[in-house]
Amino acid sequence: MIPGTKPKPTRLKIINGNPGGRPLNTNEPKPEAVLPESPDHLDDQAKFFWRQMAERLHRARVLTELDTTALELLCDTYSRRREAMESLKKTGLLLRTAKGNWIQSPLVGIINKSTQIIERLLVEFGMTPSSRTRVSVKTDDGPGRWDYPHGR
Repeated sequence: MIPGTKPKPTRLKIINGNPGGRPLNTNEPKPEAVLPESPDHLDDQAKFFWRQMAERLHRARVLTELDTTALELLCDTYSRRREAMESLKKTGLLLRTAKGNWIQSPLVGIINKSTQIIERLLVEFGMTPSSRTRVSVKTDDGPGRWDYPHGR
């Protein structure tokens, strides 16, 4: 992977008037927008999260057929983090070793790593306040919207 700023999708360059003036990628993939069913192997928590996120991303016209693996990773990691959080509530933040020393629960590491993965994937989908400012979606009804249902 080459370090530096991620390239901007061609569609966004066109919308913004190609401010850099560089040649546009006319061969960039244009995957079809989809609303896929959750994979069978996900646990119940991950499937619940999948239904919420897939619907929201589809309405925002962000979810395509090429994004299902990233969404699967997001939902699976979200579920793992939730499970670790529930276990941490039961066991506590600190554990006593066989020698009587106190150590931080290994669950904290699982939670922290899962949080990092979730944050990165949320940004990829434009699901954080700052990353949303870099996403522009035009629909037949006007600009793309994030409509959240009132119930869960």
